[in-house]
Amino acid sequence: GEMEKRGKVEEEDLVLAHEIIKKKIIATGKGNGEKGSPITCFYHEASGLHNEGNWNNALLGISYISLFKNGSGVLSEQDRMFYLSAAVKVTLSLYTLNFDPSVSSFRQRSTSEFWDQDDPKIKESCTPAYYSSNSSHSCLSHAIILILHSQLLPLLQSLDSSTLSSLQSSLHLHFQSHHSSSNSSFLSLFLSNFQSFQVSQILTQLISILTPFLSLFWDSSLHIFKRKVSSPLLPSSSLYYRSIDTALSILALHQISSSKFFKNPQNFSNKNFDFENLALEFERVKIEARSCLLSYYWNNKVQYYNKIEPRRWVWQEVWSLIALEIQQDPTAEERWKEMKKEWENKERWIGLARGWKGEKEEEGKGSMYVNSNGMWYIAVKVRKEVEGEFRKVFLEYLAKQGVVETQGVENNHHGHKHGHNHEHKGGESHVHKHEHHEHKHEHKHEHKHEHKHEHKHEHKH
Repeated sequence: GEMEKRGKVEEEDLVLAHEIIKKKIIATGKGNGEKGSPITCFYHEASGLHNEGNWNNALLGISYISLFKNGSGVLSEQDRMFYLSAAVKVTLSLYTLNFDPSVSSFRQRSTSEFWDQDDPKIKESCTPAYYSSNSSHSCLSHAIILILHSQLLPLLQSLDSSTLSSLQSSLHLHFQSHHSSSNSSFLSLFLSNFQSFQVSQILTQLISILTPFLSLFWDSSLHIFKRKVSSPLLPSSSLYYRSIDTALSILALHQISSSKFFKNPQNFSNKNFDFENLALEFERVKIEARSCLLSYYWNNKVQYYNKIEPRRWVWQEVWSLIALEIQQDPTAEERWKEMKKEWENKERWIGLARGWKGEKEEEGKGSMYVNSNGMWYIAVKVRKEVEGEFRKVFLEYLAKQGVVETQGVENNHHGHKHGHNHEHKGGESHVHKHEHHEHKHEHKHEHKHEHKHEHKHEHKH
């Protein structure tokens, strides 16, 4: 959301995101009655969920909102409506799966009928922490889901009657097609959300997670956000704090307290909801939290408080940078320069490690991580820095990892543009921006015009 305000979401990035989602995420999905492996199945088509946790579902929901909002003229209207519907489905289903009304927060992960936890490959690939059920309530999960709701609700309220009607019809058809072929009472809990969708469903969910946020996670004595909801069952060794929880909470509070939508009482006229006083409290807490983000974490170059942990993780550091950047904090400029000095060198352009112990890269599974490089790319965008070669090298790295196709990478980072509509499976179409370069490479595209148009680029890598 902040990237959209500060600059443009480039068409090439939108197209690439669309390709990754359709070919690497949606394409892995399973149908009714089929269980997917948690490590290879990233989409459950009937519910709209991507796994049983909160973080990935919420981030993909936010991405779907961005693709709908920014995809006009870049993606087909069919694809844009797919993303709008997908954003609604994942928001409703995530709440149904993980929201715990007894605490007014989200369980970190709940076991469902949609994924096979007994897949023998799981234990070989990852620790139980990444796939087993977890009933604790995390600040990080609550904050990112709050951001998802606070982006989706104003968007839905702004839709014209025709688009809203199309969305409701699409969700109803989705309900009918899956409900008729399923006898699962568990799945019915999710499908019922789509039967007669109303925007008020998202509003009700938002209010239920917005009002208790500070009481659950804000530590008023230390002026930072806790990792988890306090519980007498938690051992004292778990009572430490992380910069990422405060950073994401600042982002959530900022998104809500600065939004024109939330400042309009008419948007909540049918709810017993005093947003005006809540917004004042959010603004006060945001200022205190920003100050402590600096004093506890950044000034000491650590990401943990009340825990000895010298490592610093790229993804945590970038989210903290964004939290300060959106508030135009002058320290963001200084910290960005320090980050570049520490991390931006030829070896680490593409080999950004997940974390460091002092000056030394973390040892273990290697230093190349898609997540870390992706977060660095977001930092470059938010700072509106000159990308240099990073985007090109990053995309080539994604191609080596099999995340994107090599041809798509080549088409995505050259100079001169011209748009073509390409036909894809399932009748989808969207606009690609192809660009010209003087290297040699040959590929052909067939275009759906009245005549067949053959087009050759020559590249050499």
